[in-house]
Amino acid sequence: MNELSRAPQLQYGTDKKVAQRFSVVSSRQYYDAPQMFVSTKERVEKSLDLRGSPMDFTIVLKYQDGVELRVPVAADAIYPRIINRT
Repeated sequence: MNELSRAPQLQYGTDKKVAQRFSVVSSRQYYDAPQMFVSTKERVEKSLDLRGSPMDFTIVLKYQDGVELRVPVAADAIYPRIINRT
């Protein structure tokens, strides 16, 4: 299997210790990579300072065409869930 045929992988943790990993599987081309943001409420930011706060936030992956994938983080752990918006 070549590198471009693998699903993108998000690693959550620090540069020394990865706590969790998950893959994003879609029909998008490998070069259609999303930008990553984080959010605690309604505002989406490039970074957050959560020192002294609960580790509850959302990882937001935004594609150029406006599609967003939101990945909840609660108590410092990723909790992926599927939201059906039909």
